[in-house]
Amino acid sequence: MIDPLDASRESLRILLEDDGHRVLVARLASEGMDILDRTPVDLIVVDMLLRDGSGTDFCRRLRASHRTELIPVLMLCRAATVEHEVAGIGSGADGFLSWPFHPEVLRARVNSKLLRKSESGQAGGIGDDPAGIGPDSGATR
Repeated sequence: MIDPLDASRESLRILLEDDGHRVLVARLASEGMDILDRTPVDLIVVDMLLRDGSGTDFCRRLRASHRTELIPVLMLCRAATVEHEVAGIGSGADGFLSWPFHPEVLRARVNSKLLRKSESGQAGGIGDDPAGIGPDSGATR
């Protein structure tokens, strides 16, 4: 998960960990890319507005790399407009949520993305780790 705000990162981390997911967090896009260089993941949650770039630029970088192009991305945005959502989806995000959102909606989106990835046989994202987000291994960004 990549989010510049401490409170947002913490609340999302707790929510996802309570569901049994292992969560890796970053404040900056560059930190997120560093984590991706070292750790297999099955899903990335990224805020649209980052301190060292944008979530849309981050997503385009993911889609441009053979190693990361298939990792599902859920983009979040505060005070989002239709233009923000279109830009997020247009950059390659697989889903978009506007703050504030209900925790159950986030859970449903995360679980849906992971189920589709699992059913398609794309386990691990990077490397051979079979569960980038799950109770026993992997991570969400």
